[in-house]
Amino acid sequence: MQTDIPRRLGRICAYLRESTFYFLEGALNVKLQGIAFDVRWTIYSSFGVLVPGAAEIIPRLAEKYVLGILSSARLGPGMALRAQLEEDRLLHYFRAAFFSNETGLYKPDAAAFEHLLAALQLPAQAVLYVGDDPVEDIQGAQGAGMPALLFTGVRDLRRQAPAADGVINHFADLEAWLNE
Repeated sequence: MQTDIPRRLGRICAYLRESTFYFLEGALNVKLQGIAFDVRWTIYSSFGVLVPGAAEIIPRLAEKYVLGILSSARLGPGMALRAQLEEDRLLHYFRAAFFSNETGLYKPDAAAFEHLLAALQLPAQAVLYVGDDPVEDIQGAQGAGMPALLFTGVRDLRRQAPAADGVINHFADLEAWLNE
């Protein structure tokens, strides 16, 4: 019986080390594994017009991260936005692309973000959401447990923004922000 004590203590210590590591990792900074984007005002400044830098940076991001799209698609059907992404040769970089008029799920409802996270197969804290709307994008993503980055390159709604995890003005700033 007494010979089991060192083995049991070893298992307990290993469990505590592992549990503490995961707790600290979650509390401090989980390594980002994915990035999700809104489409309107983030990838496109208007229908068919890419935000400067998006076409160059999205392929580079796809080499390091799982990418996804979650868009309210209020200004056009998801089918049209998907076709535009395909025409610009960007759609294949995204593991999942969801548009509210197709899913019936609207931001800032956490269910919309959870739908995307399930498709990306990543936990919320490991996926950065990039969007331009302080309520739909920032509050919505954070409400679902995701870090959120406010993009102000097309329209600057910073004054209305809650505490975003960061703010970028140019698409190129995203890479710099990720490398900080």
